[in-house]
Amino acid sequence: MVLNFDADSPEFKEHLKNIPIEEWNKLFDLIPEIESTTVFGTVVQEPGVLGYMQDGPIVIKFHGIMHKLNLIQPFDWPGWQRGKDLLDDESTNFNELDTVTLCKMLTALIRSNRFVEGALVGNFETGIINKLIIGLKHSVENKHH
Repeated sequence: MVLNFDADSPEFKEHLKNIPIEEWNKLFDLIPEIESTTVFGTVVQEPGVLGYMQDGPIVIKFHGIMHKLNLIQPFDWPGWQRGKDLLDDESTNFNELDTVTLCKMLTALIRSNRFVEGALVGNFETGIINKLIIGLKHSVENKHH
């Protein structure tokens, strides 16, 4: 069942606290799989058709788990300057961020893929998705919701 909260709402924070660790582990178990993956997507070219990016299996799996855990919640992600600043700052330590902020960052990257084809694959290739999942694991394990 998909639950829709505002990402900054008390209900979303409560939802995060109530996700059993076994469910979180479905996302965290992707870390070694992501680290061993070399191709996250491929450009599909067909005669007479503009090429497009096809997400690889790990990207599809990640996206499904994020939805199943109801971690993708609505908020003004295009206008969220703090998230952009954190992503742009190479010194950002994602292990120091709280669960809500990390979920919002992942949401923003997932949503941006709707407007920039291949953006999500690109964020897997640069390692940012894995860093965010690792930060999320640290936050959840240390209860920094």
